[in-house]
Amino acid sequence: LPVSRRFGEHIACDYRLPAHRWGVVPNPIDLERFTPAREGREDGPVRILYVSRMSARKGVDMVVALSQRLHDLRGRVWIHAIGGATTWSDYRPLLAYLNPAVASFDGQVPPEQLARLYRSADAVMQPSLYEPFALTVAEALASGVPVIASDEVGAVEGVNSEVCAVFPAGGLDALEREVRRSVARA
Repeated sequence: LPVSRRFGEHIACDYRLPAHRWGVVPNPIDLERFTPAREGREDGPVRILYVSRMSARKGVDMVVALSQRLHDLRGRVWIHAIGGATTWSDYRPLLAYLNPAVASFDGQVPPEQLARLYRSADAVMQPSLYEPFALTVAEALASGVPVIASDEVGAVEGVNSEVCAVFPAGGLDALEREVRRSVARA
């Protein structure tokens, strides 16, 4: 069974499965680890997390391009990229092109530190071109953090637009627009 309707649609198309032959079983989230922050927003730039494997289809190139486009917001926004590579795909070298005035890449972090990073974030973005679910989106939402994600991210299905901005996969202009809205609201 697929972890999202969108992933199910991809599988059904690839294998010519009728809709009545499959259902959705979403991934569970540890609601004891991923909890909302108890205090209000800290002063400083708007903190946007990008938590992902740095590999194919995850939108790493879009995050790098976005950091260049947001140079005019230096001091007002900070993109914090977190994650590692997979054994079959390593896009980490692209992260050397992040604009250092608005973004950094800090590699992988332990689970407890990641939970704290979610609680300190103002938003989480997930610009994947193909994403069956995206635990990072579900973890962010469980942590009380709004999300900016592509329409290929299965975890955004049914999430209220007040806490989840969805843009067309691959749409860098749309991603930039949503991030700028997030900065303006903070």
